[in-house]
Amino acid sequence: MMRRQVNMNRRNFFKVLNIQETATEEEIKNAYRKLVKKYHPDLSGNKKSSDRFLEINHAYKNLIVNEKPRTLVDFPVKNSPIGKKSSNPWKNYDVFALGKLLTSGKSLSIRVFAARGLGNSGKKSAYAFLRKALYDKNEIVVKTAVDAIGSLQIYQAAGELGAVFVRGNKKTKEAVLKAVERMNNHEAFQNILLSGMQDSNPHIRRKALQLFLTGRNHG
Repeated sequence: MMRRQVNMNRRNFFKVLNIQETATEEEIKNAYRKLVKKYHPDLSGNKKSSDRFLEINHAYKNLIVNEKPRTLVDFPVKNSPIGKKSSNPWKNYDVFALGKLLTSGKSLSIRVFAARGLGNSGKKSAYAFLRKALYDKNEIVVKTAVDAIGSLQIYQAAGELGAVFVRGNKKTKEAVLKAVERMNNHEAFQNILLSGMQDSNPHIRRKALQLFLTGRNHG
C-alpha cells in the first residue's frame, strides 16, 4: 500500500469524515468505522481507494487519537487473571533476578528464558526490564518481550510497542498485534492499529483491520 503525505487543517478533518464540526467523539468513531469498511483497499477490493483511505485515517487519527490526553489512569489494571494460579512455577522466581538475566545475559537462550519467565510471573513490575528488552539486538528476544507484555496486560507499554511495530519486520509486527489482541484491543493501542491498516504487507493490514473492526473501544 503506498504512503503519501497528507496535509489538512482541523476543519477539513470533519469534511473528510463527512460529519459536522460539532460531532461527538462517538459520532466521529461511528463515521470512521463506516468509511473504513467502504474505502480500505482490502475490504473494497479497489486499490485506487488507498489515497482516500489514507486521508480518512489521517483525519481520524488527528481528531481522536492525537487530541486525546493519555494518562496511566485510563488503563485498566485490576482483575487480571495473570498469576492467580498458585501452581504457577514462575512465581517462585525473583523478578529482579530474571530482569538482570534479561538485560545482561550474554546468550540468546538465557535472555529468552528470562523474558518468558517475566511474562509468566504475573508481576507488572517486570515491565521495567521488558521495556529494555524491546531494544535487544536479537529479534527473538524482542518478540518474547512483546509476548510477555501482552501476557502481563501492560497497557502503558503502548508507546514502546508502537515504536517496535514501526521498526519491526513482519514477524515482529505479528507479535505486536497478537499482544494487542491479548489486551482486548484497548484504545491505548489505536496508533498501532492505524499504522497496521496502512502497512505494505497485506497480512499485517488484514490483521490490524480485523482487530480494529472487532474492538469495542475504538470504533
